[in-house]
Amino acid sequence: MSALLWVDGFFAEFCNALAGTLRDEARRLSYTLGFAPEPYVPWSAVFTNEITLAAPAMFAEAMPNVPRSAVEHALYAHALAVIEAMGRDRVEDGQVQSSAALERVLSAAREVRNEQLVMLSGSREAIRTALAADRELRAAIADEHDMVAGGSAVDFGTYESVSERKQQPGLVATTMLAERAGMDPAACESIRRAVLDIALALQIYDDVVDWEDDAARGRSWALSLARSALRPPARGVATDPVGRRAEVHVSGVLTRMLRRARFHFHAAARRARGVGSRRASTWASDRARALEDLAERESKHAGYVNRAHALAPWARAVLAVKV
Repeated sequence: MSALLWVDGFFAEFCNALAGTLRDEARRLSYTLGFAPEPYVPWSAVFTNEITLAAPAMFAEAMPNVPRSAVEHALYAHALAVIEAMGRDRVEDGQVQSSAALERVLSAAREVRNEQLVMLSGSREAIRTALAADRELRAAIADEHDMVAGGSAVDFGTYESVSERKQQPGLVATTMLAERAGMDPAACESIRRAVLDIALALQIYDDVVDWEDDAARGRSWALSLARSALRPPARGVATDPVGRRAEVHVSGVLTRMLRRARFHFHAAARRARGVGSRRASTWASDRARALEDLAERESKHAGYVNRAHALAPWARAVLAVKV
């Protein structure tokens, strides 16, 4: 059974524990946060890649002696951590209108995540670790807004540093599961780094395919990276979609971003293979190869990846092919 079905079950349990109208608000969360086109879409239909919400289950292959209950606690905690972090990011970015009900649901998700981490680790110290990751996320979101506001130039090192800090809540549960399984510190760190590499690769890819929408809101990493990469710098700052597109395409930054995402998938595959998680390794290797192909096409035809992404739903529905 797909671990994403476990996630749906855990999320239903989370919703049912809430009272009154808050329960319905939680059930509608994927829609409220803009991940689903209509209310009540299950999370398994939002993120078809298991790794996003079910990383602990995929890496549990490397932990044959860990109790099933521990995997379930880790999976529950991880799913809520990632959902809450993405929700927080969207609220702070202005993509989603905040409300008292939404804030209460996100707060409840943090509380249940903390409870599950304590049951996983057997120590309330787990809460301190989770809250520290939350603080890192919030600080990174604030830094991101300051850095890329209006399309200011930003270098790749800064971009990846901020992106890494944003991933921290999604690393806690899988790392604690590895510790619970009795893996040595080096193996635990390899698993933590593998999950981080995957999260970074997915983040970078999203920043590529969504860059024009992000730029329209005044906060696009691709545009900021392009303005840092252009030599000589562009004269003035383009404020219209055509001008911004020209800057990004001429800079070649989308190709570079895709290759960085491919690098992180490759690193994740190597680390996962090293600790015995063949499933996660194979998944990451497949994505690395796909991104190398996309990067090559983008390098030859600027804007290819955005056109392909925009046409993918139509192609799947009409042509029954994968773009």
